[in-house]
Amino acid sequence: MGSNKALLEFSGEPLVARQVRLLGEAGFVPTILGQPGLYEKFSALVLPDEVAGLGPLGGIVTALARSASDWNLILAVDLPYLTPEWLRALARRAGASDFADVVIPRSDRGLEPLSAVYHHRALPVLRAALAAGVRKVTDALDYPPGCRLLEISPEEWNRIAAEPRLFENINTMADYRKAVSGGRS
Repeated sequence: MGSNKALLEFSGEPLVARQVRLLGEAGFVPTILGQPGLYEKFSALVLPDEVAGLGPLGGIVTALARSASDWNLILAVDLPYLTPEWLRALARRAGASDFADVVIPRSDRGLEPLSAVYHHRALPVLRAALAAGVRKVTDALDYPPGCRLLEISPEEWNRIAAEPRLFENINTMADYRKAVSGGRS
């Protein structure tokens, strides 16, 4: 992107502030994974990655290793269309599951691991995958012996969220321009 996307403004606030606010509205206590000096002004605990430079998978491992909670909601900073209703419903599904290690939505692009809920018991699998050089989160979920997934279908999350762009993220400046213009290219 050429800049820190967490600090890009969307609807009048930085994306990171938007996610912190969204989590608060949904009833969660947010934690930011990143550089403490950069994010401390956003009213959330900030944790540096255990090992820097390992991408989202490294962040998930850090979150699970540092959390005292069994279940942990993991969100990417660049998902501006998430809703409090969706986050609450996702957490309820996780809390009701007696088998899943990860409660994860599936979109037309595949699994959405950065808007999912991870149980602490997924940590050994994800840590082993990371140690083996795996960097893609969805590949780590399958790393032997693998995580038990409870997938939420597009039909189900569409009923909950009623937001067709729910999992659209911002990876490029073109994505960002499209998002701030309301979806117009």
